[in-house]
Amino acid sequence: MNILFVEDEEIFYPLMDMLSKKFSFRLFIAGNLEMAKKTVEAEELHLVIIDYELPDGKGDELNIYIKENFPNIKTAISSGHGETLRHLVGYDYTVDKSDLINFIKEIVKINK
Repeated sequence: MNILFVEDEEIFYPLMDMLSKKFSFRLFIAGNLEMAKKTVEAEELHLVIIDYELPDGKGDELNIYIKENFPNIKTAISSGHGETLRHLVGYDYTVDKSDLINFIKEIVKINK
């Protein structure tokens, strides 16, 4: 499984790196929308976890881009805005940043 984590707060990077090793998935990290789009275009991804507030725009811009151009990639919003945004812009999942461990554990289990 290949997961792209789109997040500008670097404090979450070591956690995601640890999770990728523990649950055996390939991790890509992008700190902004531009880097994320390039990664989506270049890699075969299964899931993109997107922070809503990014330095160069809103996460829903990336979600719309993915859904229009790569409809097989699942997306998750990672923000305090949660469930409301999921329905507005078509995310497949919502995840609270404080619950990343359980979310990743369940996603990896589902996709084995």
